[in-house]
Amino acid sequence: MTSKNWKDFLLSSGLPLEHCVAQILKKAGVLGGGEFIYQRRNELNILTQFSVDIYSSYILGDRLWIDFLIECKYRHDSAKWVFTPNEYKTFFGPEFNHAFLVLDDLADDYKIDTESIDKFSKLYKLCSKGTELLSNNCNPKSIENAISQLKYAVPHRITDAMIHQIDKELGKISPIFITIPIIVTTAELWRIRPEITMDDVRAADDLRQVAEQEEVLIIHQQPDNELRQYSHKLFTDSFDRDQQERISKIMKTREKHSFRFFADVYSTYFPSMFVVVQFGRFEKAIHNVIKFFSQSKHFKRRGNDR
Repeated sequence: MTSKNWKDFLLSSGLPLEHCVAQILKKAGVLGGGEFIYQRRNELNILTQFSVDIYSSYILGDRLWIDFLIECKYRHDSAKWVFTPNEYKTFFGPEFNHAFLVLDDLADDYKIDTESIDKFSKLYKLCSKGTELLSNNCNPKSIENAISQLKYAVPHRITDAMIHQIDKELGKISPIFITIPIIVTTAELWRIRPEITMDDVRAADDLRQVAEQEEVLIIHQQPDNELRQYSHKLFTDSFDRDQQERISKIMKTREKHSFRFFADVYSTYFPSMFVVVQFGRFEKAIHNVIKFFSQSKHFKRRGNDR
């Protein structure tokens, strides 16, 4: 094995990328850094263990927990992830704040001002489908595999957080939980310009003529029927009758109707947004998230809704 081979093999394993991501989180004061492990049935209907590369939390007193679910994707230097463009919509989504899965209905003292999150939507462009371009091939599975790992992990983290809230497992005051599903990659990120046509692509000699390079992108992918059924069953199975009744009682006071209504809405619409970060921007991105949610102006006290 030559010196070049072992380096390529080690980098391709993804271990150095995962290690560097974990070190960046630790430096930022984010706790944890291990895998997030969950079980679900595979395509052969066999109960199988799956995992997301890194799960870690930033704790802001008794007010907020930010949970980062991070899937790391090391790609060769020549790899480019190219996405089709999408646009945020004020009504019926997709909205930028959906990238931050906020659980504040069961929090005691505060809730998040999601409108303050949406003000930053212009800084983070929205995309739909993506593919990976290599020097001599095209591989859409890389992106889809990363999204798949995250989208099935998120409902597990959501139900865990809600159990912590309703059963007061973290103390007398139930905090807000925010879960952020993130893909960190070494591939270049590109977004096709909205006005581009098929003829433009055929006439182009370089990717820059039809797409713009970005450091952070938001992928919108509405839950399919399989994920909807999976999430709904997980909600039903994760809470006993007493917990469901206590959740419903709180939900009714906050205009969310009931536990069953919440489960129906969540499993139908979430998770639908995934943050994709080029590794070189990751440290700054984490710093920005922590700085944003550390500002009290983004919180509203219960009883001061208007």
